[in-house]
Amino acid sequence: MDSLRGTAAVVVALFHVLALGILPLGGAAPAYARPIEFASTGVFLFFVISAFSLCLTMPRHLTSERPTLSFAIARLFRIAPLFYLLILISAFRFHQYHGDWPGLRSLFLDAAFVFNLVPGEHESVVMGGWTIGVEMLFYAAFPLLYRRSLGVVLLGAAALFGLFLAIAGDAKPMSFGYTNVVGFLPMFAAGMAAFALFSRWQGHATRGWPLLLGGAGVLIGCILVPHSEGNVYLRVPIAVGYAALLAGLGLWRVPVFDNSVSRFFGRLSYSVYLLHPIIIVQVRPFFPALISEFGAEVGYLLCATLTMAVLTPLAMASHAWIERPMEKLGRKLDQRLRIPQQSSKAAATA
Repeated sequence: MDSLRGTAAVVVALFHVLALGILPLGGAAPAYARPIEFASTGVFLFFVISAFSLCLTMPRHLTSERPTLSFAIARLFRIAPLFYLLILISAFRFHQYHGDWPGLRSLFLDAAFVFNLVPGEHESVVMGGWTIGVEMLFYAAFPLLYRRSLGVVLLGAAALFGLFLAIAGDAKPMSFGYTNVVGFLPMFAAGMAAFALFSRWQGHATRGWPLLLGGAGVLIGCILVPHSEGNVYLRVPIAVGYAALLAGLGLWRVPVFDNSVSRFFGRLSYSVYLLHPIIIVQVRPFFPALISEFGAEVGYLLCATLTMAVLTPLAMASHAWIERPMEKLGRKLDQRLRIPQQSSKAAATA
């Protein structure tokens, strides 16, 4: 999970070097832009991994007498602290550029993690923060989904996704239709299916490589075939491809995917994801000179290198000073809530 999560975070950042940094300034895309554009689906991979991860850790919460509360504490302390800090930073940046502050309505919806449900507010005041709105709504539903059979979950996800396609149609990136949580249900359902497959085949390493090859083949096909902007109609095959990669890598470790670098960025992935749009905006004044001097192909690589050189140490600091302390605090709170219940249960038994 760490390896693919790290890969997803980096490729999304590399996509935005092009989409947020080079193209808005009138720069040319490199000749190999097609795979870079497809790297935007690294967000889809995040959703697949998220569902897989929740299935993996939910049994720990079920040992609590209040499993839903234990689950909610873990998710809240994992996601909220850094996101709230980015809300504040984004509000000050908004004031710096526009001379005004985001509305209280926008800030409240972001803080409550329900902005995904409100047209016009669905992008969040945080750049790239729309995915957090999708994730948190899935988290709210997950304890109920976990108790249902996988077949029911897959059938329900398929039905709702069909409704999404009928209503949203060819939704444009960052539109309300594109970002709506219903449209990403295939990703979460695929992650749960990947966990079920991994659990059943765990210990059979040789079954992993066909999954890896199959998943890679599906994704390569999605890159090559004509597709709509935003890959709306390819979400199901993309979800299947990423789910196969995830389950396959869990069974059969491959160094090209699973290595110290990918695991390193996997640990930093949340900070890398939330910080990278701001970093790109800050360093992109240097991009035109690099593109002009070295051309589109080499210039893009230099822009990406500059971005990662600034982003990586900041993500390390964010992980060390915000993410890890807050996760530890959440675990301590969860443990304190368990202790009185365990003591009372022991007393009742005695």
